Amino acid sequence: LAALGIDEPVHLVGNSFGGTIAYAFAAAHPDRVASIVTIEAEPPTQPWADRVGLMLENTRRDLGREDTYAWLQKTFGSHYVRLSRLAYRRLQETSMADEIPQGPLLDLEDLARIQQPVLSILGSDGFQAEDPYLLQSVLPDCHTVIVPDQDHSVLVESHRRVRDLTIDWVHRHQAVGVPSGEGA
Repeated sequence: LAALGIDEPVHLVGNSFGGTIAYAFAAAHPDRVASIVTIEAEPPTQPWADRVGLMLENTRRDLGREDTYAWLQKTFGSHYVRLSRLAYRRLQETSMADEIPQGPLLDLEDLARIQQPVLSILGSDGFQAEDPYLLQSVLPDCHTVIVPDQDHSVLVESHRRVRDLTIDWVHRHQAVGVPSGEGA
């Protein structure tokens, strides 16, 4: 933001890990954020880190097996196989699977600093299906929208719905004095 010369608060929009980063940024720089929209994302807390660490470990293991690629080919086609092989290479060539779950993590005090309005868009069958309204109980100004019959890939499968929700949210939380179409 500094490099772009943007001084006014911005609307952060993040999908999956991008949303996790948005929460961390808002907690660290609350004066730089006008609102937050996340899609299938949650703040980087210890329970999140535990789940992500296990998921990355399982993904690294499963993507190392040829029978996984055979199943992906049969179920989703060659494009998904190519993407999965790329993901496996990244997991093998980098330390991200070990480092991401290690932090930095937020605690309840950090989350309380996120005073900006938050829109949490979730798939009914996504990673937060067990307790989709948990963020509303933790964040002071959070609204949750659940997209029916969707899993973690709600942005891909219901991109028009997510787009409409996001645009409406940003318009409703436009900073006073900033004309529509200008600013963040």
